[in-house]
Amino acid sequence: MKVFLAALAWHCPLFLHLLSVPTARATSAKMDYLTASMVRTDPIISRNGPSDHLHTFFGPLKVDPSTTYEDLRNTSQNSGNVEENHSLYWYPTIYRYDAGRKKYFIAEIFHHSSYYVWNTGGTEALPNGFKVIVHGRGITKNGVSAETACTTTLADDGSKTTITKCGKAKAECVDPGAVPSTETDVFSTGGNCKLNPNSKGLNDFFPMTSCAELELSIEFPDCWDGVNLDSTDHTQHVSYEDPTTEKCPTSHPKRIPKVFVFTRILNYPGGYHVFSDGTGNFHADYFSGWKESELKYVLDNCENYSFAPSPDAFCDKQGGGRAGVPTVTNEDNSPERLGTADPKFFTYRDVDKAPSPYAGKKMEHKSEQRIDDKLKALGTVKGGTWRAGIDGNAGYSDGLLDTSSIVSEEIDAISLLPGGHRAQGLPVESITSSSSCSAPTSTTISVISGAESNWNAVFMLGLSGLLSLTFV
Repeated sequence: MKVFLAALAWHCPLFLHLLSVPTARATSAKMDYLTASMVRTDPIISRNGPSDHLHTFFGPLKVDPSTTYEDLRNTSQNSGNVEENHSLYWYPTIYRYDAGRKKYFIAEIFHHSSYYVWNTGGTEALPNGFKVIVHGRGITKNGVSAETACTTTLADDGSKTTITKCGKAKAECVDPGAVPSTETDVFSTGGNCKLNPNSKGLNDFFPMTSCAELELSIEFPDCWDGVNLDSTDHTQHVSYEDPTTEKCPTSHPKRIPKVFVFTRILNYPGGYHVFSDGTGNFHADYFSGWKESELKYVLDNCENYSFAPSPDAFCDKQGGGRAGVPTVTNEDNSPERLGTADPKFFTYRDVDKAPSPYAGKKMEHKSEQRIDDKLKALGTVKGGTWRAGIDGNAGYSDGLLDTSSIVSEEIDAISLLPGGHRAQGLPVESITSSSSCSAPTSTTISVISGAESNWNAVFMLGLSGLLSLTFV
């Protein structure tokens, strides 16, 4: 039943009124974030220098390659709304390829969310410093995302929403529109280059059509070996539960919270989109910054109605839900637990999550104010917005963490993706030295060393030209 309910909830666009019936000992908690930084670092894989491709970070404003658990705990600035959560999340930055101008523009992100889902009283807290990487598809160890093909279906709620599923990753296009006319035939006449004829897009994950909102999500494993904080490939120490028995495998017997990471693009314009590594393969990294004992208390004591990512399920000090409290009857005659305050639950910085007094009232957590505006009002991240190439303006206003002391390079309105990547699915035909479709011959990037290292090297990478990186 839990698997069915979770699947139903994850397929429901915008998550309106999910799971209004209570599930025994079932709990979830939603947390929201602005983007903290976009920089070519990876504190899990590339701890001594720049990473292979650009990442979008949210959570603590600490994204140096050498970032430690202690760094996360000691960082007071955070782009999220939960004070106790010092965990850092990141994924490959999303780009829109403007075929007319032959440049990549960073897609403007609405906001991010993480959802923690668990069985109250039966779940281990993530240990201090826990790390994991999850791939939407292509990773086969421990049953992690063995699927390689993507499937696209219509939502079963009668809407026009399309759902593309690629292993453990999903892309939900709410209210899909048309394919931008400029993308359908830009290379069909003239010149000597062609870009994915028939408007099939650069990959099978990002839709070519516009969407009122594009919601990308990925599901992390919920079983742990109970020993290792990380592993060689950053996946072997975790596994997913058996979908039939809903039990963890004997190799990974410890149940941990299932984490879902969401990122949203409001008024997605359609057209050619790609991740910063040049693919449509969604992967995400997680570095736990929780204090294990604090998280364990919430996992053992908070209970609400939801066992899936839900927009109005919380475990907050103002009344996010707890076992044994009274229920009320909803309009459809289904019971629903009310929340009670607990000073050891999470501290939400943006808004109270339940009304007061509680008695006789259903919890309501919706607001007319946009979530990103609530987060910007907190002041930690000023809320600068990226202007994609739709309106001809590139760049961003102040708001993101300044990372020029880590890696200094152009990352927006560029002809080659950071790190020397080119979008897969951009076949270049009959290129000549005078072709206007050819890639740039070189790009120079200045990388400033961290405190513990001094790098003096020049790396030459070839990918339709040379990319030179200088470490100083």
